[in-house]
Amino acid sequence: GRCEGEGTRIFTYSPMKIEDIGRIEPYGIMIDAHVIPTSHGYISPAVFNSPADAYPVYAVADGYIVQISFRGEPVGDNTTKQKAPDYQMYFEHSCTFYSYYDLLTSLSPKIAKEASGMTGTFWNKGVRIPVKAGELVGRIGGRTVDFAVWNFEKEPAYFANPKSYEGDEDRFYLEDMFFYFQEPLKSQLLAKNLRT
Repeated sequence: GRCEGEGTRIFTYSPMKIEDIGRIEPYGIMIDAHVIPTSHGYISPAVFNSPADAYPVYAVADGYIVQISFRGEPVGDNTTKQKAPDYQMYFEHSCTFYSYYDLLTSLSPKIAKEASGMTGTFWNKGVRIPVKAGELVGRIGGRTVDFAVWNFEKEPAYFANPKSYEGDEDRFYLEDMFFYFQEPLKSQLLAKNLRT
């Protein structure tokens, strides 16, 4: 209830340094616990089997982190190969335009301080942490950064059976994960994309 402004924003910073990205997989994969096409893409590090915290992750644009979540145990069907813990965060860039990261292995000191005091295996915390484009928000290693973009001003996507997605209506407002990046970032990121 404290969002600011409306409309989309231009992403002026890559989620990871371009040289740190091995490949990008777009929305729509069905794998492991994802029994419907994913509503996020995957940004893989250059060395996938790297140790935790090997790569920095940055805010793509100015805004606020409005939610941080923590998973202390793996989830999904194939938990023996998954690693934990990991963090998820949602960014508000305006009242109608949001982005998201998941699977970070740690938070930046500034953000970790805001999330302090949370205990337990799984938790969610509403926050309002201002961030600037290019600001370090966390780190990853040995996994992808999940990334998604929502534009709540666009015409919602049509689903033949929308009742199947009750509780997941944000999916109707997904926006192309590459569209809002300024050049040359957009072309550099698309060059890492597995699909054309």
